[in-house]
Amino acid sequence: MTLVDHKLSPESAESDEREARSPVMVRITEILDVFVDANEALTLTEVTARTGLPRSTAFRLLTQLAELGWLERHHRGYRIGQRVVDVGARRANHQMLREAAHPLLTELHIATGGIAHLGVLELDGRINFLDKIGLVQLRIFPSYVGLRYPVERTAVGKAILAAMPEEVADDVVSSRERQSGNGLDELRTELRSIRSRSGIAIRHGHHDDHEINSVGAAVLGPDGPVGGISIGGADMAVEPFMAAVLSASRTISARLFPQWARQRWGRRPVAGRA
Repeated sequence: MTLVDHKLSPESAESDEREARSPVMVRITEILDVFVDANEALTLTEVTARTGLPRSTAFRLLTQLAELGWLERHHRGYRIGQRVVDVGARRANHQMLREAAHPLLTELHIATGGIAHLGVLELDGRINFLDKIGLVQLRIFPSYVGLRYPVERTAVGKAILAAMPEEVADDVVSSRERQSGNGLDELRTELRSIRSRSGIAIRHGHHDDHEINSVGAAVLGPDGPVGGISIGGADMAVEPFMAAVLSASRTISARLFPQWARQRWGRRPVAGRA
């Protein structure tokens, strides 16, 4: 046998990868793919025909997906459920937020020399960073797009919490206390201070021999905060940039919700510097 014999062909590699996956997950994906391509509800017979799954297996998985909200029962069979719709809408909203915020983050980075972030609060009490402008050594400022970080440890997160109704924010804080095993009474006190200064959040932290500072503000909409932005850096004095960050956050809001923003602040979407 030669060394060439030991090399996997693309077909063999794909087969091995498929076998390594969970059979249940593969079957669920096959079923959902059928509904993504369908323009109407599908019967059990149609699902089995299009997936090649045994009828009993398809029925069991369809039932479970319907119970969990990924599909819903229809008089003709099954169709895409609200949970899939919600995920799609959420992703679309994030994309709109990112597109509205990106130019303002770039301007903040250029004006301050700091690292600009855009984040949203996830259901588990963590901030999901959707965008980051600026480069710095990762060991000093270890953030990246897609990072999910505890809400209480970010300026973005604190600003978003402070913009929520107090009882809702307290529920998030209580959930984080249960998850982390740490009391967060200091965070509750800090949120009251943030509300008293127009929603500006400041965070001072340490990493190695550096002080990591950031200032953040929530991006508001008619139903509350839709995200938040921040500017910061290692050994950086961020207090002088509070007004710039607040202005940028309001400009993003105006781009997303122009009529609402005009009623609240008298602002219109602008292309100029925040």
